Amino acid sequence: MLAIIYSSRYCTPTDKLKEIVVLHVNSNSLYHLLLKAFFEIKVAYQQAYRMAIEYRKWLTREIFELIFSLEIRALKPDANMVLNLIDGLMFEFLSTNSLGEREVVVEYFLSQLV
Repeated sequence: MLAIIYSSRYCTPTDKLKEIVVLHVNSNSLYHLLLKAFFEIKVAYQQAYRMAIEYRKWLTREIFELIFSLEIRALKPDANMVLNLIDGLMFEFLSTNSLGEREVVVEYFLSQLV
């Protein structure tokens, strides 16, 4: 996560935002397990659930800072909107076991920022 935010590999904050979403909604990434844990372990594993909550709070703050750095004139999305986008894509992946729509949804969301 921090490697994406502070890397010069991604030219714009929009590219970084896209990579963060793709990283979290990737079946081969460990990050999707954190978001999946958020929905599945609340009752059985309270400590792990609290850690997942803290991660989501931290992720929201980092996304907010990244969005704040966007140099756009249109309305800037709220960090919670980006987190909801990630959650929605995770729900789609968990229900269909397919990542086919991920790129289309992310591109559409980011195209609305310009």
